Amino acid sequence: MEVALLNLSNVLELSHDELNLVILTSIQAFTRQITTGEERARKPNCKFRFADIHICKEMFLRLHGISDTRLKRLKEHFELNGLSLRIHGNTKQSPWNRTLYSTIEDVKNFIDSYVEENAVMLPGRIPGYKSDDIILLSSCKTKTGV
Repeated sequence: MEVALLNLSNVLELSHDELNLVILTSIQAFTRQITTGEERARKPNCKFRFADIHICKEMFLRLHGISDTRLKRLKEHFELNGLSLRIHGNTKQSPWNRTLYSTIEDVKNFIDSYVEENAVMLPGRIPGYKSDDIILLSSCKTKTGV
């Protein structure tokens, strides 16, 4: 039991990619290799082991802190690519909902100019703030009104 808990704590400290490689090596170690003349099975015959003891799939998943779908995806990746790092499909693409840097700059410039025109300097110092140059905007306009 202590070995299983130690393994789980070690596995949880690994990064996503490192854990994928650990699981892929386990899949490689326990996948039956097809020799010449045998028919290829649809799915590899994968028996799970931990500390030289045969374990079930559920125990393997719990010891590695992963889900069944992640294991299935890693098995599919192993069948197609062998023992290699699994790379997400959107690694070099920009997100569809990104905001362009020029738009962010335009918004910042607008807010700065709005503050210069409509802000009021507070006289004195506000308790809890170290800065003396606090600017207050009028609360009579909503964000939509601005």
